[in-house]
Amino acid sequence: MKKDFDKALFFVIDILNKEKINYFVFGSSSLKIRELIKIIKDIDIVISYKNLKQLDKAISKSKDITFNTKDYNYKIGGLLSFNVFGTEIEVMAFKSNSEDKLALSVLKDSKLRETIIYKKKKVILVKLGMLLKMYRYIYLLRGEKKHLKRIGFLEKLTKKGYTLPKTFFF
Repeated sequence: MKKDFDKALFFVIDILNKEKINYFVFGSSSLKIRELIKIIKDIDIVISYKNLKQLDKAISKSKDITFNTKDYNYKIGGLLSFNVFGTEIEVMAFKSNSEDKLALSVLKDSKLRETIIYKKKKVILVKLGMLLKMYRYIYLLRGEKKHLKRIGFLEKLTKKGYTLPKTFFF
């Protein structure tokens, strides 16, 4: 099946909205929605752990999905990974005692998220500055220091109020 990023994204967002589940899109998928990059591997979404079973039940009704992982005891809290319309979706569900305080703070504080109209639909994304902080945290945690210069450069640009050009590749 051919990858259909938009169809997959809207499929999940429609369910999240219907179920009234607080979420945000992050990672490379949030950069693609902002038109800063063109190619991505998957769609990354964060929700609260308390909503994981509710989302699992709602998406399980669809014939269009294939589950890769259902893990309610994943190291962060929970993980649902599935394919829909040729696109891998990873929904990470954080517990309140999770190590990832950044993701939890974005879920709790709407000022750290922004709503963007993407192809006539509302999509909630992590704000770019916060996304860069999340990347910095992940790269430091994994010991991937080679990416930190790039993140630092982008952080400086966004602090100065510079808007990254569309299709900015990094």
